[in-house]
Amino acid sequence: MSLNSSTADIGRLPWSQFDSLVHADIASISAHLDQCNAEIRVFSERQLREAKFAELVARMYPLGDVGAANLASEIVVWLFLVDDYLDDESANPDNVLSAVEWVVSRPATRPGEPMLDWLWRWCHRMVGHSSESWWASYSKAIVELTRLLCDEHKSRVSEHRPNLNEYLSRRRCTFGWGIILPMIDIVLGEELPAWLLSDYDHSMMLDAAGDIAAAANDLISFRKELAAGEFCNMVMIVHRDDHVSLDVAVQRTLDWMDSRHKTFISAKESLLSSGRDAVERRVRCVEALVRGTIDWSLAAARYSATGGKAPW
Repeated sequence: MSLNSSTADIGRLPWSQFDSLVHADIASISAHLDQCNAEIRVFSERQLREAKFAELVARMYPLGDVGAANLASEIVVWLFLVDDYLDDESANPDNVLSAVEWVVSRPATRPGEPMLDWLWRWCHRMVGHSSESWWASYSKAIVELTRLLCDEHKSRVSEHRPNLNEYLSRRRCTFGWGIILPMIDIVLGEELPAWLLSDYDHSMMLDAAGDIAAAANDLISFRKELAAGEFCNMVMIVHRDDHVSLDVAVQRTLDWMDSRHKTFISAKESLLSSGRDAVERRVRCVEALVRGTIDWSLAAARYSATGGKAPW
C-alpha cells in the first residue's frame, strides 16, 4: 500500500473491504446501557450519550440476539472503565489486579468500587450464558488483560519506553482483543467448534484481525496521545526508535497493517475453502468486529472527531 499520509481516507484503507454493519436493535442496546448506568453510576448522562457505546456495540456485534448484544455491551464498557481507571497515576495497579482476580471468581460480596462493581455485576449476569470451560478461559483473559494494563501503568509512571517488538507482543491484548473476540460465541449462541479452536488458518486470521484493529486505533489516537505526553503507541514508537518523521512513521504503520491484512485475506480464503459449517458466519462476525471498532473510533470524541476521515 502506498498512501499519502496527509490525504489518507477511510475508504482507501485495508479495513474498508470489511462490511460495515449495525445491529437492527441499537435502541435496545442503548436503553440497556442507560439502565446499567442508572444502577451503578460510572458516567453522567451526558458522558454516556457522547461516548456512543451503544453504537460501538451495535457495530461490533451486528448479528445475533439483542439480549446477547446487551451482555456484550457491559463488558465492552468495562474495558474503557478499567483503562481509564489505570490512566490515573495515583492508581495502585497491584491492588487493581488482585481485585479483578477476586471479582471474576464471582464472589457473593459486591466490591463497593464502581469500576469493580460493574465487572462484578456482569460476571454474575453471565451465569447460564456459557459453559464452565468457556468461562474459565474467559475469566483468565480478563485477568491477563488487567495484568498487561497494570504493566502499562507502571511503564508510564516509570517512563519506561517499550521498543516496537515489546509493544507489538502485547498490543493485541491491551487493545482488548481477547475480551471482545470470544463474545462472538455469546452473540451467536454457539461456542467455537473444537476443530476451529485448533485450526492454524483460523488462528492466523484472528491474530491478523486483532493486529489491524489495534494498529488502526493507534493511528486514530496518536496525535491526541502525543499531545498528552503518552508514548505507548505504534506510530510514536516507530517515530522515536527509527528516527523518522511522524509522516513516515504513519506510513510505516499503514504498510505494516497492509501486510497483516494480506495475512488475514490468505487465512480467510483458506478457511472458507474448507466448506465447513459455521465458518462463513464467524468470518463475517470477525470482519464486523474490526470494522465496527474502527468506524466508531474514527467518529468518537474519545479519540478524534474526524467525520470519517483519517486524522493524519
